[in-house]
Amino acid sequence: MRDQNRSEDVVQDLFVDIWNKRQNLTHVESIPAYLKRSTQFKCYDQLRKDKRSPISDSEIQLNVKPSDSLSIEEEIISQEKVKHINQVINTLPNKGRAVFLMSRFDGMSYREIAETLDVSMKTVEYHMMQNLKYLRNALFSLLTILFF
Repeated sequence: MRDQNRSEDVVQDLFVDIWNKRQNLTHVESIPAYLKRSTQFKCYDQLRKDKRSPISDSEIQLNVKPSDSLSIEEEIISQEKVKHINQVINTLPNKGRAVFLMSRFDGMSYREIAETLDVSMKTVEYHMMQNLKYLRNALFSLLTILFF
C-alpha cells in the first residue's frame, strides 16, 4: 500500500470483517493462509476504491511534485511537462475532453460516463480511443523536443 496509515486501516477493516464473520469461519483449515489471502483481497479492494475516488483540483497536476532531490533544471522541466500535458488536454474537443476528464480524473467507468452524457458506451469508447491517440502523439512530440 506504500502508506503506513492506509495499511493499518486496511488491516483493521479486515479484522472487523473477520470478527463479524467469525461464526462462519469454522471451515478455515489454515488461519495464516486465510489471513494472508484476505489481506491481499482487502488491499486490492482498497486500491480499486482509491482509483475510482474523485481527484481534487490540486491532484490534477498529474501527481507530479518536485522533490527536494530534483535539481532546479529538473523541476523546471517537470513543471513544463505538466503544463504541456494540461494544455494538450485543454485542446481536446469539448465532448472528448469531458469524456477524458470524467474517465481519468473523476474515476468514472465508461458506463457511468455514457449515462451522464446520455450517449452510448460505444461513443464513450470512441472518444477515449481518439483522445488517447491524440495525447500519445502530442506527448511523443514533447518528448522529441525535450530529448533531441
